[in-house]
Amino acid sequence: MFSIGNVTNFEVLSNEFKIKTLENTGRTVTIPSDDEGRIWVTVGTDSGFEGLSAFYYSAIRYQLTMTE
Repeated sequence: MFSIGNVTNFEVLSNEFKIKTLENTGRTVTIPSDDEGRIWVTVGTDSGFEGLSAFYYSAIRYQLTMTE
């Protein structure tokens, strides 16, 4: 797994929500497939904050290119 950024936004107040865009543009990631050409794409968050956190993903986009 790898990280493309963090969700920190110091401008958010109390129960307010703000959209934050994270991109991986220009960073190619090579993922090996299994013997049948299958891969798993997983999206998640990890936090050391010891309290309730809520994250909402409005869109997740990825582009796959097959290589030999």
